[in-house]
Amino acid sequence: MMVDAPTNIRSDWHLSLFAAHPLPMWVYDLQTLAFLDVNQAALLQYGYTRQKFLSMSLTEIESPVCLPGGRDDLVSSVPIAQGNIYRHQKSNGTFIYANAVITPILFRDRRAAIALIQDVTSQVETILALAESNQRYKSLFEHNSDAVFSFDLSGIFLSANKACTQTSGYTEAELLEMSFLSLVVNQHKDRARRHYQLAARGRPQNFEIAIRHKLGHQVELNVINLPIVVQGQIVGVYGIAKDMTENKKTEKRLAWLAQYDPLTGLPNRNLFMDRLSQAINRTNRHAQSVALLFLDIDNFKQINDTLGHAEGDAAIRHMAGLLMSCVRETDTVARLGGDEFTVIMENVREKERIADAAGDILAALSQPFKLNAYEVVLSASVGITFYPEDALDNEGMLKTADIAMYHAKAQGRNNFQFYSSDLNVQAEKRMSLESELRRAIQREELVLFYQPQIDLRQNRVMGFEALLRWKPVQGEMRFPDQFVRLAEDTGLIVSIGEWVIETACSQMKALQKQYGQSFQVAVNLSARQFRHKKLLASIRQILERTGLEASSLDVEITESFLMDDIEHTGSVLHDLKQMGVSISIDDFGTGYSSLSYLKQFPIETLKIDQSFIRDVSVDPNDAAITSAIIAMGHSLNLKVIAEGVETSDHLEFLRKQGCDLAQGFFFSPALEYADLKGWIDQFRI
Repeated sequence: MMVDAPTNIRSDWHLSLFAAHPLPMWVYDLQTLAFLDVNQAALLQYGYTRQKFLSMSLTEIESPVCLPGGRDDLVSSVPIAQGNIYRHQKSNGTFIYANAVITPILFRDRRAAIALIQDVTSQVETILALAESNQRYKSLFEHNSDAVFSFDLSGIFLSANKACTQTSGYTEAELLEMSFLSLVVNQHKDRARRHYQLAARGRPQNFEIAIRHKLGHQVELNVINLPIVVQGQIVGVYGIAKDMTENKKTEKRLAWLAQYDPLTGLPNRNLFMDRLSQAINRTNRHAQSVALLFLDIDNFKQINDTLGHAEGDAAIRHMAGLLMSCVRETDTVARLGGDEFTVIMENVREKERIADAAGDILAALSQPFKLNAYEVVLSASVGITFYPEDALDNEGMLKTADIAMYHAKAQGRNNFQFYSSDLNVQAEKRMSLESELRRAIQREELVLFYQPQIDLRQNRVMGFEALLRWKPVQGEMRFPDQFVRLAEDTGLIVSIGEWVIETACSQMKALQKQYGQSFQVAVNLSARQFRHKKLLASIRQILERTGLEASSLDVEITESFLMDDIEHTGSVLHDLKQMGVSISIDDFGTGYSSLSYLKQFPIETLKIDQSFIRDVSVDPNDAAITSAIIAMGHSLNLKVIAEGVETSDHLEFLRKQGCDLAQGFFFSPALEYADLKGWIDQFRI
């Protein structure tokens, strides 16, 4: 039966999502069955060029379905179907069983449908093999790790393997007196019944439902139903169900991490920007104002350096709790990263109300609290801006609030300042800092510290991560967060980055000669440095000048680099790989990169972000994510290194999970080059 395309589905669906989707997708004309569009995943799956694929129709790849119940036609699929299984032929003549979810759409004013394809060949062939041989059926049935079962046309269980009893919690005898639907949670019963009925009419099904375990908890399942055919008659339904409970939990955790800060539970930058856009849109409709408060903890680096990262994290959580207690329920508190927070306040008219709110926040922060045995008092510099008075979009509001915040710092910290159009103190300060930084480069005040990286299997030092520091002739040492952003904005980061690479290579070559060991040195590449057209030539010349083997240099890029201009990133990384340089992904797990791109890039090492390691011995979620990253890395033949290892519990967990390398305060803080020799000589785990 031909199904009209619903008018409420737009034909101008998001082309980038369609093109980058990891599963094969195509669009076809409902009348001619000719292909109208196809994504890259489908081309890879079926082996055709784009030109060839778009010259074909469904009839050229779809063959009669060799399954009990006969052949289904794609155009007969119901709207928003859970999925039907078809037999497709690839360009090389081989066949796959494909689960197709078909949705009618309007495409360039043509009645069409979009199909999302998932290869379920292994599952279907498993079920068919069971029906083909009784002995083979019995073996696979009894020992299959997935739940395998059958039920009659009334839905009563006829058989259930051991995995089925384990998944449901019921014995086989109990199941044989029950219906499959009696296990299904109420909200999924209609869906399960519909797919069972379709399978009982000869149409194989693939769908997801949840059942209620005998002990009461919910189990998420991916189910395939196939008709049981005896002498041409359908007498029941086969089922195979995979327990997806843990996978679903991990998916939910990763989806949560895409929008929330794992340390505080507050919205992260992505969700903050979305909330700010929504607030601006509401304000436009109701002629109100939006206030944005930008907060930066004063001297936070001292807490990390003096008390350690664990106490620094506790201070961040304390700050988050105070902010939540000081604002209204309708306000949004977000953590942008590090020690930076924002507050969105809607429906505001008078600056006095915002000033009162900022004053309440500063007063709350001024109350002492305990970090281990130490009494700590926080303060913050707060910048305040308004929409539409000061800025007209998200980026503008962040910029003006940031300027006001730096003005607050310039005013002595622990205060709040409103943005004004004639505010230039921040610009002057940045100019002053830029001048200082240029003089620091001339005076050779920039130095490298090194944090050791330990091979957990061999218990030996394998290399070091080079960390940039600024040591003025007078004054306190400055860390990258105090000047790298300015260096990035001004372009100084290119020359600084080149100096870092050359110094690290030169010093590591000297260390190798001293110890007769091929230590590797890791250097971080900033975004601007990575995009610089002379990066490759510069690295090649530095290696030649210093005599360091290319394999002894490891360049680290953040996960966000992978998804930012993928074509350029891939080109640069492949050139570095051909040169012999190693490539690592830093802070892995904090971004949202596609695994399909990980496989394409010549990456050798994943560095697990310290936010996951910090509570890995006490937080099951962090433990699960860390274990998953290690397993995924090894499955892709990548080494995995954990950052932020500070306790023996961290070390024990990572060793049990097979993590390759680790670095952190448990082994050593970052050391100046002159101190490395003494540390290496006394190193023991």
